[in-house]
Amino acid sequence: METIRRKEMVMAQKKIERTTEKVKKERKKPGPKPKAEKAPKEVKVPKKRGPKPKVEGEKPSKKLTAARNKKRGKGFQGKLAKMWLGKNVGTLGGEDVEHPKYSIEAKTQKRFVGQKFMDQAIANCPRGKVPIVHVHVIEKRHPEDIIMIRYKDFMALTEPKVLVKRKKGIESDTEA
Repeated sequence: METIRRKEMVMAQKKIERTTEKVKKERKKPGPKPKAEKAPKEVKVPKKRGPKPKVEGEKPSKKLTAARNKKRGKGFQGKLAKMWLGKNVGTLGGEDVEHPKYSIEAKTQKRFVGQKFMDQAIANCPRGKVPIVHVHVIEKRHPEDIIMIRYKDFMALTEPKVLVKRKKGIESDTEA
């Protein structure tokens, strides 16, 4: 019996030695190094567009965004008034462009779901025809449906003389 006890004691002692060696090795291992903080990258600010966030990923303030949107909207209203040979009255409330025949509301969007509809209409339109998108909103009456047509096509159909040619402007298909 003594030999069995001795063997057990020797085994237990070896086990203790192994675990203490493991613990010592773990203590000697360097832990994960603390990550160095990256300096924020500076973004070049375009001169004409106004102040942009200086740190990449930082969003502009709501005030700054609102000011930019207002400036962009006013600029678009001015262009629209020239295109339609109307008067820019958008800052006074009501319609944006005063025209003898139409009431024009100016909107600019980065993305517009209707653009996909118009792209499809243009792709499927046979030569010599005008692409038009007719949108019916469910649970609305058909007289309230929305019709989309390109500016140049609309002007060619209604008032071809109203279209103003520009270097980067829109030209009608019917003009020579």
